[in-house]
Amino acid sequence: MQIGPLIYVVLVGIVAIAALALTGYISLGNPLATSTVTTTAGNATTASTTIAANATTLPTTSVFLNKCQSKNATEIVPAGDFSSGTYGGWHTTGPGFGSAPMNISYANSHGAYYGAPWRGYDGNFAATNYQVGLSVQTGTLSSGQFEVTEPFLNFKIISPSSDQIYVEILQGSKSSKYWYNTYAAPGNINASTTFVNASIPLLDTSFFCQNVSIRVVAGAIGTTSNLNYIAVGDFYLSRIPRSTPGILVNQSFT
Repeated sequence: MQIGPLIYVVLVGIVAIAALALTGYISLGNPLATSTVTTTAGNATTASTTIAANATTLPTTSVFLNKCQSKNATEIVPAGDFSSGTYGGWHTTGPGFGSAPMNISYANSHGAYYGAPWRGYDGNFAATNYQVGLSVQTGTLSSGQFEVTEPFLNFKIISPSSDQIYVEILQGSKSSKYWYNTYAAPGNINASTTFVNASIPLLDTSFFCQNVSIRVVAGAIGTTSNLNYIAVGDFYLSRIPRSTPGILVNQSFT
């Protein structure tokens, strides 16, 4: 029996396996790692990206989103949660939203709500044109500009159905408006003071990878028996929507 040729065959096999391993290398060191596998067929080259279900980052060469896509699962909107107790880079017109956001803890402890204590909010400060008691004022609240690097804008909102109360996304002369009726949210009790989730899709619009701003418009006040006010906050960008079903009434694009 000849040993030399057998050893030669084994060595060739090892080299071949090593070459294949290097060609199709996938990192096993990090269970959250993202792997991109590229295959070539004829003159065509295709890439497929697999993302771990619990991964917190996206690959920089995503095959389904623009190159400006953030690596993070979420991105903040500057001063989007009003956590400083001020409007920060946001500005107001008219008396509606006052000079500062509402302190929810203070409002609840002092009975400054309409019907029932405020609930459903993640932070402690929210913007509203409700001015305690039966007082509601009209006005607008606008953010500074920020880059859209995620496909969804998520936020908390309380809003009745009114064509004069809406949230708007602005980019140059372009605008998209969104009207909500959070009172229609399934199982919503004490709807006038219960925040629900809303999401605005941005990926399929011309806003993605652009600098935009948010404008909240409160143009109606209703009557003492049916106050029309809006309350918003906790704005942030995300890969996934978090909207409560059934609350979007209408939308327009100009």
